[in-house]
Amino acid sequence: MNYKFINLLVFLFVHIILIASVNPAFGQENYHAQDAVVEPLEVRFPDTVENPFFHKIGGIAPTPTGWAVLDTGNHRVVHINQQGNVLGIYGCEGEGPGEFVNPTQIRTRTSRTTEGQAPPADIWVLDNDARRITGLHADATPTSITIPTYVDSFCLQDNQIVASSNPFNGGLFDLYNFDGTVEETEIGPVDTVAVEGYRGPVSLAVRAENKVYIECLNDEYILAAYENRPLVRKISTNGTIMDEWRLEGGILSAVAERRDEWIARNLEESGGQAYPTVPIVKSTTLLDDGSLLIALTSGQFHRLNPSTGEQSWYTYQDVRNLRDDEEMMYLHYISPSKEDGLLTADPRHALLYTTTLQGNQ
Repeated sequence: MNYKFINLLVFLFVHIILIASVNPAFGQENYHAQDAVVEPLEVRFPDTVENPFFHKIGGIAPTPTGWAVLDTGNHRVVHINQQGNVLGIYGCEGEGPGEFVNPTQIRTRTSRTTEGQAPPADIWVLDNDARRITGLHADATPTSITIPTYVDSFCLQDNQIVASSNPFNGGLFDLYNFDGTVEETEIGPVDTVAVEGYRGPVSLAVRAENKVYIECLNDEYILAAYENRPLVRKISTNGTIMDEWRLEGGILSAVAERRDEWIARNLEESGGQAYPTVPIVKSTTLLDDGSLLIALTSGQFHRLNPSTGEQSWYTYQDVRNLRDDEEMMYLHYISPSKEDGLLTADPRHALLYTTTLQGNQ
């Protein structure tokens, strides 16, 4: 018996195991673990502002000179530059034009700009409690678009707004024109099934997801990320699923098997309903190269390139080593910067951070 050969095989086997334990992505093609560097951004309000702080950030969106920050708790939009200086504040609490009840998402169109106190670009804000999407414009009065049902999220195409209706109301994508009129057509329904106990057909998503986050890739395709499932779909404007990807890597791979088993058991026991599992999706954004960046609740960002299917993950915090909940960062909102990097927001602590994804080109 060749003991030297056997010892060599044992030696190689042990070292392969050690390498795999240090690097979870070992042997996984197209999955790359990288880090995110996070630095606090100090926001400086003018001395004349009555509430010189954020209260429950609801989202952020890029502008030509910085970002529009949705200050949900104060019912307003705050425009800041790259250095954190406040350039303008728009909106207040109320139900009139340009006012907000409980705004929950913000988007911007940067096709036109102006100086001074007018909004720096077209800013669109989702306000489900007011049942409308409000547009703030540089050279016109605010636009109000009435939404007939609860909207999960919305994105902007060149000529219209695409809104993702809550799955309990049909799981459809509704289309709205920027002038406030409603399109007759609807995108979808997608994977429509009948689930006992609900009114009419509902999206298959309701069986395992509670919310859908959408990004308009262009005027032809939408990327949809599902809140409680590691799944992204590319959907055409006629409702056809063109492609889909199961998100893997980092914390997603670590809990995938346990989560799938839990969801399957919960669906069976509850008769078609499933409840949130962790980690879950909190927001999405498109990067300049067309990649989809997803903020998870697990101290991790996940990146998907829909052109190549390549995936990466970026860890900004190891939540396993934190015992004090107050110490945790919750970077649930992300927005690309005009320069390298991102702006991220911690809604719980109402703080902003500049963030660099190391290894990105």
